[in-house]
Amino acid sequence: MTENQLREVLSSPYNKQKWTNLLHAVFPEVDVFAKSESVHFDQKYKTDIADSIDRIAEVVLKDATVSFYEVHIKDGVKLSKNRVGVRKLIEDYIITGLVDAALVVFKGNDPTWRFTYVTKEFDEATFKDIDVRDRKRYTYILGNGERVKTPAARLFHLAKETPKEKRHLNEAFSVETLSKTFFNEYREHYQNFVQFLTGKRMVKEKGKWKEVKLSSPNSSFVPVFGGDDKKARDFCKKLMGRITFLYFVQKKGWLGASTKEFKDGNRDFIRWCFDNCKDKGIFYNEWLRPLFFKALNEEREGSDFKLPNSTTTKIPFLNGGLFEEDDVDKKAVQIVFPSSLFSNDRKEYEQERGFLDFLDAFNFTIDEDSSKEQMVAVDPEMLGVIFENLLEDNKDKGAFYTPKPIVHFMCQETLTNYLLTSFRSKNLINSDQEEEFRGYFEDLVKKQEGAKLIDFEEELLLSLKNVKICDPAIGSGAFPVGILQEMVDIIEVFASVSDLAKSIWDLDTDEWNPAKIKIDIIQNSIYGVDTDPGAVDIARLRFWLSIIVDEDLPKPLPNLEYKIVTGNALLGKFKNEVIDIDWEVKGGNDLEKRIKDISRKITERQADFYRSTKGKEKIQQDIRSLKIELLLAQLDADKDKVGQSLRRQVSLFEDDQVKKAGLKVREAGFTKTIEKLKAIKKDASRHLPYFDWRLDFPEVMNPHVKANPGFDIVIANPPYMRVQELERLYPADKKFLEEKFENAKGAYDLANLFFELAVDLSNNHCSNCFIFPHKFFNAASSGVFRDYLLKGRYIDKIAHFGANMVFNEADTYTCISFFSKLPNEGFKIQKFPFKSDFISLMQDESQYSFVSYDKLKSASKSYGTNQFILFDAAIQYDVFTKMYLASKKLEDVFEDVFQGIATSKDDLYFLHNSSVDGEFIVGYNELADTEYKVERQFFKPILMGKNVHRYKKLSTSTYVFFPYIVDGKKAKPVLLDELKKNYPLTYAFVKDNEKAFKARERGKAESMDCWYAYIYPKNLTKFEQPKLSSMEICSDHPNVTLNFENLYHNTKVYSWVKRKHVETSYEYFLAISNSQLFWWFLLNTGDTLQGDARTFKTNYINPFPLPERVPQATDDLFKSKVEEVMELKAAGKDTKKLEKVIDSMVYKLYNLTYEEVTAIDGEFEFSEHEYQNLKLQ
Repeated sequence: MTENQLREVLSSPYNKQKWTNLLHAVFPEVDVFAKSESVHFDQKYKTDIADSIDRIAEVVLKDATVSFYEVHIKDGVKLSKNRVGVRKLIEDYIITGLVDAALVVFKGNDPTWRFTYVTKEFDEATFKDIDVRDRKRYTYILGNGERVKTPAARLFHLAKETPKEKRHLNEAFSVETLSKTFFNEYREHYQNFVQFLTGKRMVKEKGKWKEVKLSSPNSSFVPVFGGDDKKARDFCKKLMGRITFLYFVQKKGWLGASTKEFKDGNRDFIRWCFDNCKDKGIFYNEWLRPLFFKALNEEREGSDFKLPNSTTTKIPFLNGGLFEEDDVDKKAVQIVFPSSLFSNDRKEYEQERGFLDFLDAFNFTIDEDSSKEQMVAVDPEMLGVIFENLLEDNKDKGAFYTPKPIVHFMCQETLTNYLLTSFRSKNLINSDQEEEFRGYFEDLVKKQEGAKLIDFEEELLLSLKNVKICDPAIGSGAFPVGILQEMVDIIEVFASVSDLAKSIWDLDTDEWNPAKIKIDIIQNSIYGVDTDPGAVDIARLRFWLSIIVDEDLPKPLPNLEYKIVTGNALLGKFKNEVIDIDWEVKGGNDLEKRIKDISRKITERQADFYRSTKGKEKIQQDIRSLKIELLLAQLDADKDKVGQSLRRQVSLFEDDQVKKAGLKVREAGFTKTIEKLKAIKKDASRHLPYFDWRLDFPEVMNPHVKANPGFDIVIANPPYMRVQELERLYPADKKFLEEKFENAKGAYDLANLFFELAVDLSNNHCSNCFIFPHKFFNAASSGVFRDYLLKGRYIDKIAHFGANMVFNEADTYTCISFFSKLPNEGFKIQKFPFKSDFISLMQDESQYSFVSYDKLKSASKSYGTNQFILFDAAIQYDVFTKMYLASKKLEDVFEDVFQGIATSKDDLYFLHNSSVDGEFIVGYNELADTEYKVERQFFKPILMGKNVHRYKKLSTSTYVFFPYIVDGKKAKPVLLDELKKNYPLTYAFVKDNEKAFKARERGKAESMDCWYAYIYPKNLTKFEQPKLSSMEICSDHPNVTLNFENLYHNTKVYSWVKRKHVETSYEYFLAISNSQLFWWFLLNTGDTLQGDARTFKTNYINPFPLPERVPQATDDLFKSKVEEVMELKAAGKDTKKLEKVIDSMVYKLYNLTYEEVTAIDGEFEFSEHEYQNLKLQ
């Protein structure tokens, strides 16, 4: 069967005979049953969802058995509105009979049908199964009107695989592959639009994105955007986002319909508009602008709209604000986009086709993904992916797209924690019942199984009704949209078995209405903030799409302007000036009453605006005026408090005078701000450019109107930005942040401040969740943040990804942290091994271990800093503590751990493949591409990292030009005249390469008297002595060896020199430094590097504990073993067994028990008896 024939079958109504023919073509070895096997199932499902389930075929792959099913859906049933029922049907009657996987056709009278793959979740990179208990569903929507290019191409490719393995089938249903393909081309079209307007484009060079100017900007660039690149980019995002949004809307059949029932709309309406545009060069102005700002944004009698070609059709009024014409939109009438940006004759060529050609090539689904089912199509979540991955904007904010499985996990865990906390705070459960109820809540949230909670139905539903959720760095809205969907699924569980859920959520009919539930949840519970208006636009769009997918008929969408807002979450800024308002200040009785009254009115008017379709401008003006009034009232109270403090300042002491001066400045600042606000108040056309949590969300945050203010859930992927970058990008904010936040000290990160913000925004019974870099737990720069965490004991649970990369576009190693406001005794933690199946592991509660803060503090004290030493087993803390008993640290034994020579240009200084010819060296110089013969005096044998291996004798054929005369502990450059007079060959080498020597570090070397010397001459006198040498970065074990040959080395090697009084042999210390125990120590205390490597830099190895006393017999035994292993290695023999014996000796040296050894060394090969009989003398 050809690919075109596959397309024909997949794009037609379901036909069993054609389907079995397709199965034979794709799976030649398939066994199609002569008589289908009927599956008997519960009458409830027959009544509500399906008429029958038939098993029609089976195929045995190389490594899996796959069954084929037909599910006959009842007339009128919409699968997208029966997610819980469909999941239960599959779990109870299909999965129970599976060996490995199933391919299921859901068919009814509708011309479209579903092709669903039921399987274990799989890794989207390798297509290998992930070992989780629960099955997941991957679905194609097929049939009339559906674009089937992707499934046809994938099934055609699958047909050619021989022998077929399960991973081939997984690949055919890969969602991530489709997502990446879609986004990569979307980004190119975005760049096309941006380049047309600005003349600039982001290009990838050496793995990094870089902006390049390719042409002059369009003539509209200055008049429309004021020459502001960011405004032009935001316009392009919004334009393309609007068009993409309409591709989802047209899929509903709502555009170009003939009646108000909107049943027969044109599902290719946008393409039809373009094709009917006579002058395609003005498509944006003549067709899109009227569609956006007139048809979709204005309520019209009968929904009739006259198109530019004089055709009258039905276009729904969508409301919400997505299609409101802002100032830039009004000016954009001047832009004339070339038609080729939208569509051209190169439709089949992905690199050349227009934006509409590209969108037309993909199938859009109006089904919302869940953690249990994903559509293999462009789904609403894709818009979030698009925004998060437009790197040229997000890189400055430190924002990165959070993968779907991580979002689902964070949302489900946070909601589970919230429900548990809510029940605990209401005394519905006691401490002995917590773990039992956690299991019930996990089953409810993750599996939609609520039978064990039916007696608590009302309390649970009210907890969901009243929850307040916030994302302070909302980005595309992935987290709040995710929690929204999880809440809807839970409510559906109870709505399907009782009327209480319908009563609490005020459902008008017996029919399940998820759209109404979503609208209510968004209004009652969801809040979000972002500094980027483009992010806010996309987040709102995601919520609107989430509602639309569940609506049968188009209805006006809610206005989200006061739910998802643009603002600086960390600082209240008014016209780029920070206003420090103390909302806790109480005025007199009248002022206090005024503040409460205004706050209540703001809450009421914002609620009115949420559902309004008419008179919106009036409501917005009311809200604006009320907020100005509230600000003025609160500033009056704050100013009065400062004035009272000033009147009390009568002391003449210098400190009091300084304080008084500060109060005067603060009072003057309040006066200035009050004057500005009054000026804005007088001019109704002026925008109020200010965000404050207590002003904008008074019903949650304002202490004047809520007794216990704060959010129940704060969830985010906060921006990661070091203070140096913050100072470069936002220098004015830095000062105020450091005054406001406890964590804004030293070398802090913006994410630390967002964590503190989350704690401040939360109520006492909150359940919060962040994903952020786990370096905050051990990096020296994060000491202040760790003190803060210890003082508050906020952390509840850590899912630690170690060296596993969660973010594709960021070399950031992260963890998920669940935290709350009330102090804990400790927290749960799981650390995922490198290349482990962390997606499944993180969901397994039994894999987490409890760590008490007492153990954490004890380990940090032993280590010598406030670094968090994070083990995921209590016994490992015991081992760590035992190691420090009767010990001294490595820095007490070694006087120096030093880095090698930094030449600034190794290919200039090095001679490779060198040979010694008496007093001369002959070697090849890469930069000059020349072989040189030089005097030995100023050339030293040098090691690079690749030359250093554990227990291996050192050798090198590389020599480095070392232009120094060493006298004791001093090294001074040899003069050029000295070289010319006594070392003519070396002088010739220097003069031959003079230009290169002087050009080092952008010409910095040229200003030096001895321009051939090292720019950073460090440690030059330390090489010619006995020492240990180690590779700087080791991937899976230490690489340390003896360096008794006075070999020099570059910066990729470190050397360790004993203190003069230390008599214990170097071989003894070599055994310890190469041991599995030393590696375990570094894995748990050092920084995580790519591939789970560790660095042997000074500050990481110096804290390692060494036994206080070493008997001579023990030293002799270690020395003999090390000498033996080095001799065997030199002879090319296998030394693995002997090295494991040395590892065991090291364990014994620290008095570790067999249980302790096996707890830290999962590959320990010796029996308990063998280990106990091991002697060190």
